[in-house]
Amino acid sequence: MKKPTMKTIADKLNISTMTVSKSFKNSPDISDHMRRKVLKAAKEIGYTYNKKKRHKVLVLTKQIYLSKDDMFYNELYNRLNERSDEKDIQLSLILIKADETSLFDTYDFSQYDGILLMGQFSHGTTEKMAELDVPAVCIDFYYHGIDIDSVISNNYISAFDATSYLIELGHKEITFLGTLKKTSSINDRYLGYYKAMMESNYEKHIAKIDDRNRDEIYQTYDLPKELPTAFLCNNDNVAYHLINQLKSLGYNVPRDISVMGFDDVLYSRISEPQITTVRVSRTQMADKSFDLLIEKSEKTSKYTRRAALDCFIKEKASTKALNE
Repeated sequence: MKKPTMKTIADKLNISTMTVSKSFKNSPDISDHMRRKVLKAAKEIGYTYNKKKRHKVLVLTKQIYLSKDDMFYNELYNRLNERSDEKDIQLSLILIKADETSLFDTYDFSQYDGILLMGQFSHGTTEKMAELDVPAVCIDFYYHGIDIDSVISNNYISAFDATSYLIELGHKEITFLGTLKKTSSINDRYLGYYKAMMESNYEKHIAKIDDRNRDEIYQTYDLPKELPTAFLCNNDNVAYHLINQLKSLGYNVPRDISVMGFDDVLYSRISEPQITTVRVSRTQMADKSFDLLIEKSEKTSKYTRRAALDCFIKEKASTKALNE
């Protein structure tokens, strides 16, 4: 069988070989839509672009974040892989199964041009990573006072908006479902919820229920006898399990209780009813992470930055106006 070439891709898509070449080189002359078409066609016919990768980047994450239950980080890692091809980046993965403390004795990080820490790592690990000569970016978490870039969702404002959305539907008894001090995302989402409740003078209705134990395992939730009229869950996985638990207790969602999630992953779509959620763009998060990392590795930026990405509410079937 004849080996595929750029011309094979050009003929398949009815475009010029020059367009194919520019697509692989990330030329600004080529639209993102065309670039994706070219990369997809190349993958389908088994063509490999042999230009040496410009940046060698490591993704460092924990096994729990890429488990089958954590769809957010699985989707985020997929976006990182997709965008690395388009951005001329050679991507590697190290999966931490348990203890973080042996990381710096086990791996040689100097061989990489940059490191992406995906998902929450301890303060100590992050601090040591910032002291390396290799630039690093934290994805979906941050720490104050550590000289390391980070890319996060605007969790505080998004949770404020999500809680305000429920309040506008007539709910005032709204409970937050999430365990504090586990991740900076959960903390910020709770604080956004708290602000919205406080500014609506609903302080007496502020309540929180833990969603996991010390081993990071999702639980059947310890619900109170007197249930609120709405729940704001720290992610869609939690919302999905909560809805199933409420059903088992004889409640109808959203007729009896409204439930709202976060992240807009598969759980929000396979749930019955589908879950009203806050959309977090994994593609935007991947792009921004690479941009910050490359700027640091090429020394075009000397400042420590925290990029907070905007999110938006996707209204589905798990919420409704109170007494509607």
